[in-house]
Amino acid sequence: MAKSNSWFKLSTIKPGCNPEAMFGCTEFKNERDYLYKDRVLKLGATIIWIPSKQVHICVASYVDAFRNGDEEAIAKLAELGIPAGINFGYGPKDDLTCMYTVQSPDSRRRGRKPGSGPVVKVMRAEFDAEFDDGAKFKAGTVVKIEFRNRFVEDRGGRKIFRNTYLRPSAEEIAAFLKSEKKETA
Repeated sequence: MAKSNSWFKLSTIKPGCNPEAMFGCTEFKNERDYLYKDRVLKLGATIIWIPSKQVHICVASYVDAFRNGDEEAIAKLAELGIPAGINFGYGPKDDLTCMYTVQSPDSRRRGRKPGSGPVVKVMRAEFDAEFDDGAKFKAGTVVKIEFRNRFVEDRGGRKIFRNTYLRPSAEEIAAFLKSEKKETA
């Protein structure tokens, strides 16, 4: 069975929109709304999507921006080429909160605590690479790695990081070699 395309040009319902803007149902969980960062979009929520800018705007946020006269959000929409007056079929009193959840900044998150810094480990390199200063090293060299330390890019809400390879101090190398001897003994 072939999968049909569920994305449509926004200009089909509102001529004059950004020609790249699309609308449809999100296929991913936990995408952040572009207009209201505390909103996390639910799977299947109707959104406006601008692929080149990695922008996801929940239709509920679009409607709320104009209902509430939110000048900042309306300015962001205008900047993206998304005008007022798009009729998605919702009435003035329709509750659209089923499309997102609100996640406060101080809510519990998975993983490490914010501000706790990267995970650092002194170990033998498993493959050839280069230190942060540009010098190359071979697999088996003792290195200090800061895991997921450097931000590389944002791929549609999925953040990509890379490890940073540093030269360990003489004390760190000595402690590692001592622990390595204990493990092999």
